[in-house]
Amino acid sequence: MLRNNDTEDVRLFESFWHEVTQMLLRIGRNKFGLQDHDIEDLVQDVATAFLQRVRTTPSEALANPYDLYRWSSAVFTNRCIDRVRKLRTAGRHKLDVAKPILTFDDTALEHDISNDLIDAIESLPRRQREVMKGFLKGQCTSDTAAELGISEASVRSLKRYGTMLLRERLGRDP
Repeated sequence: MLRNNDTEDVRLFESFWHEVTQMLLRIGRNKFGLQDHDIEDLVQDVATAFLQRVRTTPSEALANPYDLYRWSSAVFTNRCIDRVRKLRTAGRHKLDVAKPILTFDDTALEHDISNDLIDAIESLPRRQREVMKGFLKGQCTSDTAAELGISEASVRSLKRYGTMLLRERLGRDP
């Protein structure tokens, strides 16, 4: 991404980082229901972790903007999960589960892209399909396990393999 330390490359990186920050803010608010001050702290943590990554492996860390996007999203999501757990333990987080990004009741499911997703989900083996539908409805792992009468570990495994199959069938990279 950065070829050298010239001003144009720095501006390009700052612009890209601004877009990544906006994406992280949306994830923190919409998916995890966190307060802005918590989200800002976590975004700063991700920025610090990224700078440490640049110091240790600069060519890898700065090679591809898409990798920065994916890496930042994964690190931020993990830190949000940790923060939500801490807030729940302290009794300060009101959500039982993260808000679902997509549900089967959404009108967006009537669009072609959504129909592809529905077709791909319907083509999954029965147990994976049931787990993925529970996930899309916003159910937590323990609720899905109780509803299906299986262990939480089985739910996590079925979700992982179901996600891999969906990516494959929808033509997404794993």
